[in-house]
Amino acid sequence: MSLYDGSYQELREAAVSVLHRLSDLLNINTVYIAEKVKDSVKIAHVYNHERELVEAGYQTSYEDSY
Repeated sequence: MSLYDGSYQELREAAVSVLHRLSDLLNINTVYIAEKVKDSVKIAHVYNHERELVEAGYQTSYEDSY
């Protein structure tokens, strides 16, 4: 699968679906996928079930992410 053949949208939709399911399965409010870029961490995708705790695009230093 190439990200250039239109499959990126399907991959993104699948990732969001997995986040929703994990939230339900684990009975937790917030699930997210983050990426480490050099010395920082950026939230790529997020699912907040009831209360918004984190937003997609939020970025912080790697050291402060713990």
